[in-house]
Amino acid sequence: MEGLIIENGIVKDGKTCEGVVTVPDGVTEIARQAFYKNKALTGLVLPEGLKKIGAYSVNGCVNLEFIDVPDSLEELGEDALVRKTESNVTFKHTIDSKGFLLR
Repeated sequence: MEGLIIENGIVKDGKTCEGVVTVPDGVTEIARQAFYKNKALTGLVLPEGLKKIGAYSVNGCVNLEFIDVPDSLEELGEDALVRKTESNVTFKHTIDSKGFLLR
């Protein structure tokens, strides 16, 4: 995926990605602020096997419409799924049941 920087199974940076991004299999973590303020990101599809989404991962991604989160997710960092910093609108999510309603 163009613009996606992955090191040792961790997405370190995706700030220049555009459109719907599908994170490849084998990724186990999304780093803190990996997609921070990426206004070109419209969707994020995360792979089964992902364990952690770091703090503020998609904060400021004002055009992000959905995130597909796998059942394997175990840890969400602080405000990991906050979409709009201007209005502080957040995606609905329930980490206990992993029932993310993000579309």
